[in-house]
Amino acid sequence: MGALWFEFYGTAHIGAIHSLVTAYLVAASALGLGLAGVVIDAGTELEAQA
Repeated sequence: MGALWFEFYGTAHIGAIHSLVTAYLVAASALGLGLAGVVIDAGTELEAQA
């Protein structure tokens, strides 16, 4: 996937684009865990979540 970024966006701002995507991935993983915790607290079984 990383090689496609050079094709789509060029090389001028690839560092900024990579860091932005990485920040979004970290935030999404944190939000996913928080959401899973809220759903577990609401009484939903893990099998139903999957």
